[in-house]
Amino acid sequence: MGILYRYTVAGHTFAIDMPAQLDEKMVLKPYLPFKSMDSSNDLFRLKVNFVPDSGVLPIGNLVERFNDDPPYMWLFEAGEANAEAVSINPLGRYVFGFSNNESQSDCYLFTSPDMKEAEVCLPYNLLKIFSQASIQDHSLVTSLAGRGAAWLKKGDDAIPLIGGHHGNPLTTDPDGKSDSVTKEAAKVKKMSDSAQRLYAAQNYMEFVLTNCMMMLYTANSAKYDTLMTHSSLVRYKGKAYMFLGKSGTGKSTHSSLWLKYIEGAELMNDDNPVIRIVDSVPMVYGTPWSGKTPCYKNIEAPLGAIVRLTQASENNISRLNVLSSFAALLPSCSCMKWDHDSVPYVHKTLEKVIMSVPVYGLDCLPDEEAARVCCDAITR
Repeated sequence: MGILYRYTVAGHTFAIDMPAQLDEKMVLKPYLPFKSMDSSNDLFRLKVNFVPDSGVLPIGNLVERFNDDPPYMWLFEAGEANAEAVSINPLGRYVFGFSNNESQSDCYLFTSPDMKEAEVCLPYNLLKIFSQASIQDHSLVTSLAGRGAAWLKKGDDAIPLIGGHHGNPLTTDPDGKSDSVTKEAAKVKKMSDSAQRLYAAQNYMEFVLTNCMMMLYTANSAKYDTLMTHSSLVRYKGKAYMFLGKSGTGKSTHSSLWLKYIEGAELMNDDNPVIRIVDSVPMVYGTPWSGKTPCYKNIEAPLGAIVRLTQASENNISRLNVLSSFAALLPSCSCMKWDHDSVPYVHKTLEKVIMSVPVYGLDCLPDEEAARVCCDAITR
């Protein structure tokens, strides 16, 4: 018997049905500030299921594996055999997989054709770890603030447990040849074997559920003038300012410079804030999805400006024209490019944003002057 939990992000409520053995405070900790009692109209509903053998699932041929770096997303055709193994009926055309290794998917997400109903199937051995853990282990693991990653490979129930994009406090490669250790990993290494297993399981569950819910949220919210973005977001004097750029450009670094040098600046989200048009006004929202920085704030603000960062030898900022603004923002918007129904919604919402909000290009260094130059230009 599962327990149904609901959360609201940017005004959209969604539900997740989890087995009672899973502790919401442990595997869904970033979602707690977004907890909701609204059951009137779910954006989507996700069921969590555990299976002893993924070979019995209705998975067809691999279509494509996405992303050059982990986490990876896999796209399969839905298989015709064994459709009764999942509760979704009828099945959509595709099955989605997620993993932190490039050799195979660790779990599988099945959806209805409209993606409003979904079921994620994970290894049954994972559920055993949660069920068999002691109260003390649950309490200890829940108390850890960070999110990590771990390979668990012990005994007959060996399964890869890879916790995703929240950082890497403990990473052990599957061959056991190397460890990358941080302060949190030092704490984990002092735990009992059972607590370490639970810690790895918790991170893996969060990795899986976060990827599933982000994808379902993006697909289902697009038609409601809503954009999931890859950016860092600060709030200053009542407005939100969004920093975009390619991976490694320094979005988080630039936000941290604002927090350090611009008095009154506050971090709203550091990886995946959401834009939504409300009464013709682009609003931006904190989300449970904040990358390596644990910033899970259920807050909102009108969008004051968007800045696309480029590393340079000196600091210089300029406002972009409409066409350049569209080109600057589009790569940072999440959408399923193979879903021809949702892409037009993304483009339409983008047009509304750039017609209402100024977009800038900032050539910058990672220094105090960059923050001050940017702040002076976009907040006056």
